[in-house]
Amino acid sequence: MTNAVAITEPPATAAAEGVRRGRAREGKGTKRGSAKPKANGLERYFLATGSSGEKVMVGRELTSEQEALVAAFQEKATFFVVTEYRVETQFRGANTLLVKQGVSRADR
Repeated sequence: MTNAVAITEPPATAAAEGVRRGRAREGKGTKRGSAKPKANGLERYFLATGSSGEKVMVGRELTSEQEALVAAFQEKATFFVVTEYRVETQFRGANTLLVKQGVSRADR
């Protein structure tokens, strides 16, 4: 027996007044979907171990946000989203800049 799980996100913000009344121009600057940027391989998902109010530790790693949501629901746990960065230096004339660059799964 196979169980299917559908995961949806509520809208990030309320619709603008013009959009609610149908006055928005089609295809002209209307942005649909979540305000959160899409995962680009830089985010990693971990289940939390421990309970609320106690010291919480990072548990097993999951491959996607959907998998983390389902596992957290099934295990009545919370999950962490971790973004990993590498710091590199760039030289601009006499100035040295520290620049963070996201690390994708292939870079590890």
